Amino acid sequence: MAGRRVVRSIAIACTAGVSAALLGLPSATADVNQCGNLLICIDIRVPGGTTGGSTGGNTGGTAGGSSGEQGFPPDGGIGTSAGNVPGQTGNQNPPPPAPADVALRALATLGLENPEIAVNPAPGKLGLVGLPVWMWIAGNSKTTWSKEWLSQTLTVGTVSVTAFARSTKVEWNMGDGGKVTCDSPGRPYQPSDLNNMSECGYKYKNTSQGQPGDKFTVTATVFWETYYTDATGSHPLPGLTGTDTAEVRIGELQLIN
Repeated sequence: MAGRRVVRSIAIACTAGVSAALLGLPSATADVNQCGNLLICIDIRVPGGTTGGSTGGNTGGTAGGSSGEQGFPPDGGIGTSAGNVPGQTGNQNPPPPAPADVALRALATLGLENPEIAVNPAPGKLGLVGLPVWMWIAGNSKTTWSKEWLSQTLTVGTVSVTAFARSTKVEWNMGDGGKVTCDSPGRPYQPSDLNNMSECGYKYKNTSQGQPGDKFTVTATVFWETYYTDATGSHPLPGLTGTDTAEVRIGELQLIN
């Protein structure tokens, strides 16, 4: 039995936007998968120390098998412990898992990720007080921003759910106390844009001199709305957030008479 570990089913939320308590999940402390760039991932181990299924975040398809029935412990899933003995298979007639637990797993398989953001002036370039700064989410991956509902269906035993997620907004914290809220990912800056203001832009009133590295740190937070449906109807899930940062250096034009 040495080296074997018995770990209850664990749902790991890799963003403050998800609360395990809201879903009635056990707290996760150690011995868990790292989410990497994923907003949410699942690490589930069955009694006896073997791992069922795989880490959530595989886009398109259910992690753990075509029917979605693998990856959950035979004692009925998260929050059920009656009849478990370390190293044994658990109850002979396990109750079905909670739909919210299955929904969380389905949500993980969507593979939602932290965004990669970009700004203009680009790194190494100098922006000026009073001139527009452009901000946007780089790339066009639906796993970092999607106004359309993304969905994933997962069935475990007799429990079948469909999880849904979509982006609602992106909040930009500009590092000088200013904030910008946008309902789109923005678009990349083009030389033809010159000094025009973007649909998601900002103008600094002060230089970045005196800031760490003489730069402002820009933080973007993408908000995701989520819910799931099952045989009884529609049910909310905790929202998700993804973040990324960039730096921008702002100077001031000096005129000499």
